[in-house]
Amino acid sequence: MVLSKPKAYLLLISAFIALALFYQTVWLFSSTVNGKIVQYSRGVGKSKSLSFVEANYEVNNELFNSVYLRNGYLNNDGNIPIRYLIFCPGVSRMDTVSGNWGLVFSTGLSYFLITTICFLHRDIIPKDKKVKIQVKPPFISVYP
Repeated sequence: MVLSKPKAYLLLISAFIALALFYQTVWLFSSTVNGKIVQYSRGVGKSKSLSFVEANYEVNNELFNSVYLRNGYLNNDGNIPIRYLIFCPGVSRMDTVSGNWGLVFSTGLSYFLITTICFLHRDIIPKDKKVKIQVKPPFISVYP
């Protein structure tokens, strides 16, 4: 489909928002459990500023172990809230704001900035050009 520059921009941004909401919908219908903290650790090499937390959690009498980014989570009682997918309990994340929304916000911000720069800068996509979006490569191309 061949679109004008503003319509193509709005389509790309709204497509990302729709995909992000679909991704979050899967997690919305997941369950939570209290996990037991096994240990806190730091990154190795150049990533020494990263803090991790390792936790065990039990679902349907099966024990799972996962490592999460600590994200400033401070807890002294040894428990941590964990959200896991009902159909795949081995896939989990910390049930905090940063654990639930951090990936969506960080990728969304990067995607929004890159897309906005590409569409605003006149040397990347000129003013009166049309943008063709298609399913096969090249996915996005510019036409006069």
